Amino acid sequence: MPALILLAYSSLLTLGLLDNIRGPFLFEIQQDLGLSGTGASGFFAASSLLAFVGSWFSHRLLRGRNPLKVLAFASVAMGVGFAGISRSTNFTVLLAVAAIFGWAYGTLNALQNVIVSEAAPPQSRRRYLNGLQGMYGLAAWLAPMTATWLRLAGLDWRAIFLILAALPLVVALPAAMVGGQLRPQDSSQNTWSKMDARVTAGFAALLAIYMWGELSITTRLVLWLRTQHNFTAEAADSQLAIFFVLMLAGRLVLAFVELKHVSNWAILTVSLLTSSVLYFFGLQYSPYLVAFCGLTLAPFFPVILDQIATSLGMNASRAMGVIIGVGNLSIVAMHLSVGALTDMFNLSAALFVGPAALLLAGCAILTLRQERVQWFLRP
Repeated sequence: MPALILLAYSSLLTLGLLDNIRGPFLFEIQQDLGLSGTGASGFFAASSLLAFVGSWFSHRLLRGRNPLKVLAFASVAMGVGFAGISRSTNFTVLLAVAAIFGWAYGTLNALQNVIVSEAAPPQSRRRYLNGLQGMYGLAAWLAPMTATWLRLAGLDWRAIFLILAALPLVVALPAAMVGGQLRPQDSSQNTWSKMDARVTAGFAALLAIYMWGELSITTRLVLWLRTQHNFTAEAADSQLAIFFVLMLAGRLVLAFVELKHVSNWAILTVSLLTSSVLYFFGLQYSPYLVAFCGLTLAPFFPVILDQIATSLGMNASRAMGVIIGVGNLSIVAMHLSVGALTDMFNLSAALFVGPAALLLAGCAILTLRQERVQWFLRP
């Protein structure tokens, strides 16, 4: 079903652009609304908290409904939330509209992966999921470039956010019109065993730890370079663009190269450990190294989604919502922790939670595999 896959790709492209355009303008938002480091973290944390709710309950929202209709509704909600951010006059309003945006984000993120997992041939699913996440990488690369272009056009962050809020509607219209190609799901027909719960918990923990590494870069890199290393706005945006173009390149390579003889677990382990080393040296010695984490982090998210689908079979769609939801919830803790540590010390010190999290996740996989602990795996 190429049309369904294309629709999911377009949805994630839009979601990724809106998600990542917030980072380059965080400095302006802080200045405009008078936010502290903790307050700025609250902006991201509110979105992540409601993204958790959206992802966690996505399987219930899908029950008896066409996923494409739900995709259309959530896309409209995302546009409304993002437009609301542009109109925020104080911290309370900002949190409220960020929550709407976050709920739509979590719901859409789960739906996009469910649609591709069901529409793609099983033998090519890893490639299609890499292609899907490549759209996020493309959007994330476009975000800092878009920020620079629109700044040079003389627009402030409020005008830019309001213009971009129309993009989800471009996805909502075809999603609402393409009816009947995906059947409504009835998850009640699938059994959910204790083993499924343990499998899901293991993947959720792994993804949650990983998210601390990736999101600490994507949401703080521009702010860190501008406040701690005196980069100009354009120079800092360029570093974020490099991070995302490398992430896009890595995912596109895996979308076209199958690597039949390399296991998912080997890819995940190498991704985590190499990223932790690069991130650490970037914080400690050269800020330019952090951008190269985009290449090493690139395979993780699509590959773990493929492993989830392989391990959980018919229950994968339900598990993905839970797993992605837990990942979004962990981002709330990450934002609050980084914000508090920034206020206590400085942003450079606070960001060391990123490489520490990636190292922890990589060592966890190595330990579990080495000891043959199969509590979260199926043959």
